[in-house]
Amino acid sequence: MGLYFFNERNGDDYLVDEHGIDLPDLESVRREAVAGARAIVADAVLLGRLSLRECFEIVDAQGDVVLSLPFSSVIEFDR
Repeated sequence: MGLYFFNERNGDDYLVDEHGIDLPDLESVRREAVAGARAIVADAVLLGRLSLRECFEIVDAQGDVVLSLPFSSVIEFDR
């Protein structure tokens, strides 16, 4: 298990996750990030203000970035 912090970046805005979550491996981190990003995107759509610049920057307990996940990568757009 490892402690991971799901920080959110949107342009120059940066929201630090001060609590983190214990997860067993990087695949679990990725799944949690995708689920969290989709929930945030869904809430933003309901509010009528979707930003495709937002992303998670996930760091481990040492502060090293282990995954950067753009929210735009977790949804598919039909045109």
